[in-house]
Amino acid sequence: MSNSNTTQETLEIMKESEKKLVEESVN
Repeated sequence: MSNSNTTQETLEIMKESEKKLVEESVN
């Protein structure tokens, strides 16, 4: 298990969540 890999996945998930939130706000 590599730490950087987990961090990258978490960052991607956070980005996706932010995108969804922004899209919902716009709509």
